[in-house]
Amino acid sequence: MLAFFSNLVGKATEKQLVFLWLIF
Repeated sequence: MLAFFSNLVGKATEKQLVFLWLIF
């Protein structure tokens, strides 16, 4: 469960980083 949550958070942060790159 913890690994799944960690993986989910990792993907979310990766998407946020890409989103920030698109903005800037």
